[in-house]
Amino acid sequence: MTAGALIPQAPVSGGRWLATYYSSTQPTDLVLCDPFHPDPQTFISVARGWDKVRLTRDDLTPAEDFRWTSVDGLEIRSAGCTAHARLRRAARSSTFTAARPPTPPTA
Repeated sequence: MTAGALIPQAPVSGGRWLATYYSSTQPTDLVLCDPFHPDPQTFISVARGWDKVRLTRDDLTPAEDFRWTSVDGLEIRSAGCTAHARLRRAARSSTFTAARPPTPPTA
């Protein structure tokens, strides 16, 4: 199973559920799935998330597990997109476009 977040919303027929699914390599989508046997390959997209974004799978970077030692000696574990992963992604891309916030509507 690919890592990601699956949030069941409501049961539907046939033992399936309507759920929200997202991950570091998957835009948020509304899917039909079996939350007791979650396999993203079997999810049926209801909202068709990939159709609503101008991204490809190559634009997204898988989260990486990383650890460090705190000043008190406690090991801290986290997951996310590390600088190393972002650099690898930038190296694959021939152009870089900075994201900017949307322009607010004018009255």
